[in-house]
Amino acid sequence: MSLSVSIVIPTYNRADLIGRALSSAVCQIRPGDEILVIDDGSTDGTEDIVRTFGPQVQLIKKKRIGAGRARNSGVEAARGDLVAFLDSDDEWMPGKLSLQRAYLERNSAVLFCFSNFAITTQNHTVRRNFLVNWHQDPRPWDEILGPGESYSLTADLPAESADFKVHVGDLYAAEMAANYIFTSTLMVRRIEAGDSLHFGEELPTYEDWECFGRLARKGPAAYFDVETAWQHSHAGPRLTDASLEVSAWTRLQVLERVWGADAQFQETHGKWYRGVCQEQHLIRVKAFLAQGLMAKAKVEMKTLLEVPVAIRVLSSLPSPLVRTAIGLRRLLTAGR
Repeated sequence: MSLSVSIVIPTYNRADLIGRALSSAVCQIRPGDEILVIDDGSTDGTEDIVRTFGPQVQLIKKKRIGAGRARNSGVEAARGDLVAFLDSDDEWMPGKLSLQRAYLERNSAVLFCFSNFAITTQNHTVRRNFLVNWHQDPRPWDEILGPGESYSLTADLPAESADFKVHVGDLYAAEMAANYIFTSTLMVRRIEAGDSLHFGEELPTYEDWECFGRLARKGPAAYFDVETAWQHSHAGPRLTDASLEVSAWTRLQVLERVWGADAQFQETHGKWYRGVCQEQHLIRVKAFLAQGLMAKAKVEMKTLLEVPVAIRVLSSLPSPLVRTAIGLRRLLTAGR
C-alpha cells in the first residue's frame, strides 16, 4: 500500500534559510505528496522565496499565531496519509522520506517514527549523531524503547542506504523526563494519531514536546538509529533561545497538561512525575537567584518539598552578594 505524505513547514522571517529546507524536501516527494508552508506573518521576503518553488509548494499565510498554532494549521490542512515536519532552518538528508514512508507502509502497528540527526554550529563545526546530547539518557535504545532490529528485516532498504537498527516500543513514560524526538525527523500517521497530533499553543517553547507526549501515549514509536536531518545553528531568533526560568516554567505546563492529567499514569508513575516537576522548580529557583531576583526565588522555593542547603544559604544573602558568589563559582569551574 502506497502512503502519501504531507510535509508541514512553519516559518517566520526565514527568507535566508527556508530555500535550503524546501530544496531538501522538494527533491524527495512523489505524486500525491504535498508541501505546506505556514508563513506566520513574515515581513522579510519569505513569501517571495517560497513562491519560487512553484505550485508544488502550497503557501498558507497567517498573522503571527505562534509556532504551535502554525504547526497545527499545517496539520489541519494536511491531506496525506502521513505527516512529516521540517523546520524552516533545518534540512533533510537525502532519502529521509523514502526510508520512513517505506517503513510505515510495512509496519502498520507503529504510529510514528523519528531518528537521529546531525548539527552544524555557527563556526561550521559538524557534530554527528547529536540526539543523545538532547535527551542525555546514557541507556542504550534497547532499554529506552525496545530491542533493535535491522531495518532491512522490516522494510525494503533503498539501494543507496546502509542498514541500521530500528527500535520499537512505548516511549510515553520516558518522554516525560526528557525529549527524545527532533521535530524535523518526525513522521506520523495522520488519521490514526487523531487529536494526539496537536502541538501546544500559547507556549513560548516546547510546543512540540507536548505533541510528542500525546503521540507516545496514543501508540508505539519507532526510532531509526540513523541520521535523517541537519539542524543548522544560526544567529537568528529560535524557540530554543528561551531563558532557563521560562524553559522550566514551560516544561511544567506541558508536564501538567500531558502526564499530570493522566490518572492512570499517576497511579503507576506519580512519584517519578513529582520528582521531574521538582527538578524544574529547582531550575527556576537557581535561575532567579543567578539574576538576583530574590523575591521570585523565595516564592518558587515554596514549591520545593526539600530545599538544598546551598539554596537556603544563597536565598538569605543580599542580591549583589549572591550574583558575585555565583559568578565566582562559574569562574572557578570554567574549563573543568
